[in-house]
Amino acid sequence: MNRENKELIKLLSLDNLYSLYRKIGDSINNDIDLHNSGYDPISRDNSITVLEKCELIAERDELFSKAKQLSSIDGFSKELLKMIRIIYSDEIRMVLSLDKKYDENRNLFYISRNKVDLNYSGLIMLLSDLSFIQVMPNRIYLFDEGLLKEVSSNHGPSDSRRIIGLIELENELALRKIHGEIGERKAYEYEIKILSERGILKTPKIISDIDVSAGYDLVSYLSPESTCFDKFIEVKSCYDKKQAFYLSSNELRIAKEKGESYYLYIYIRESDEIILINNPYEKIFLSEEWAKEPQVYKVHRIIDGDII
Repeated sequence: MNRENKELIKLLSLDNLYSLYRKIGDSINNDIDLHNSGYDPISRDNSITVLEKCELIAERDELFSKAKQLSSIDGFSKELLKMIRIIYSDEIRMVLSLDKKYDENRNLFYISRNKVDLNYSGLIMLLSDLSFIQVMPNRIYLFDEGLLKEVSSNHGPSDSRRIIGLIELENELALRKIHGEIGERKAYEYEIKILSERGILKTPKIISDIDVSAGYDLVSYLSPESTCFDKFIEVKSCYDKKQAFYLSSNELRIAKEKGESYYLYIYIRESDEIILINNPYEKIFLSEEWAKEPQVYKVHRIIDGDII
């Protein structure tokens, strides 16, 4: 954590923060008033620092005053969140850059709570009070998908740079990644068409740009009666109809688990078409019509009969 922002470890709750803000320039005018205000000293002093950095209050000649007049907690919350996202953008991005998972039941991404630096504890709880995130016992749910995608995309070059630099790329993994991204966009457009043809007035969702370990790339709907995402699509990109592609052990496990609700969308680059395979665990992995060749082995050392 930035040493200059050590105040984020412990803060007042939103209600108490607004109460403190309202008292500034009224019953709280100086450090003595602040000391006698009855708030937890550490949370109080840290919160004063946040309010000052967010330009909601000011201190001049040892006297406190409001820098902005906000007469309701709703107005205060909106202004505070706006300023926090500006002033503490690096800290927020640090949290959002942690490994994210997709919760298909809630249609939200989340991070494990125990992965977050304890120095951000106050910030996390305040962002939860401001409805920017939701803190649960073991998870922190993230609501701003636009910011999530922006943070994820900043880990590498933009799509345009990837496409422009395609000829120069010699690394097979990099090329495979680009082909995969193109395939996902094609599959997304294709799925929108399928939903429209079936009279399903809903929109699919790409989740692989945030959660790369879900075991599928898109979520969608099987029928007009579907009330939540119940179709799970893994996209593969192949050059031609020989359809040679890789399935990870995680994708295979999820395919087996989802059964008939799991689909492979195989994008054929040569002909610019998509081939659908429903329940690929049965129709590919258990089928004699497809050749399967192990390419990667997970290796463990055995000591005294135990795998470590």
